[in-house]
Amino acid sequence: MVETELIPSPIREELLEKIRTLKAGIQSILKDWFELQNVIRPRLLEQYDKHFHALEIEIQQKTLVAAEIGRRVELLSIKHARGEKLTPEIVKLVHTFVDKEFESYRKRMNKAFVGNTQEATSNASIQGSIELPKLYREIVKKLHPDVNVESIEFTRFWQETQDAFEKKNLQKMKALHTVICLDDVPTKLKNYPDIATEESALQLEIKELELRYDREARSLKRLRLEVPFTLENKLKDAQWIADQEQKLKRDSIKKDHEIEQYRATLYHLTGGEYITPKLTPEQKEESIFQDDFVENTYFGNR
Repeated sequence: MVETELIPSPIREELLEKIRTLKAGIQSILKDWFELQNVIRPRLLEQYDKHFHALEIEIQQKTLVAAEIGRRVELLSIKHARGEKLTPEIVKLVHTFVDKEFESYRKRMNKAFVGNTQEATSNASIQGSIELPKLYREIVKKLHPDVNVESIEFTRFWQETQDAFEKKNLQKMKALHTVICLDDVPTKLKNYPDIATEESALQLEIKELELRYDREARSLKRLRLEVPFTLENKLKDAQWIADQEQKLKRDSIKKDHEIEQYRATLYHLTGGEYITPKLTPEQKEESIFQDDFVENTYFGNR
């Protein structure tokens, strides 16, 4: 017996149409979300980079320098305020503590940026070897040109799907599957003994879909209010670009002043005893990593 013959009820058909409408609405929102994250975001970041990359990196590097010197000033100032005499031994102890503290910070940053990525990649590889092909087959079945010749979905998502599969990007493939195959998720129908029971089940599913629709709509609205999406029109405005460049230059100069103030205070507290130590080979390697980390995490990810 086909689905429409289970209970030939106008109310049932009305509920099923409501479900189809909600699923279509959710799918439309998810498509917009995917477009923002995978097409518009990279384009806007590239445009922003074109104008401000060097300044943004410069500011972040100076921020890290200011934080380290500021930490030395903070600890020495606390001891000074307590009436402790800042002997060379105490000064050396504080500097050693801060050196270790920031070394530990760099290691944690290294682990977060490299270690976790490698672990996630390994875990994703195991999971992806099973799940990725399955998702890919279901998407291709939906999009394949033999089925949907030159459809909007094919034009919009076919190459994205191929790229995700070739690069073994499970996360992106899941997002694509959610967007493209949402309407394939079966409605929760059973051979209910009476019309009222099935109608109640359909009404419950409608409530669940309405909640999801609202949740996805709020998520999309929040995303549109985030950087870099709020900059889309501004990045076409030559005056805004010039103003933003001047703002970043002022921010960089402020960081210079902050660093100089910290250095002057440090000199005053230590009587000129503190000289920035030369980096060991291990510290140089960490410093290089730190620069790489800044390069890869500024702006939207900082």
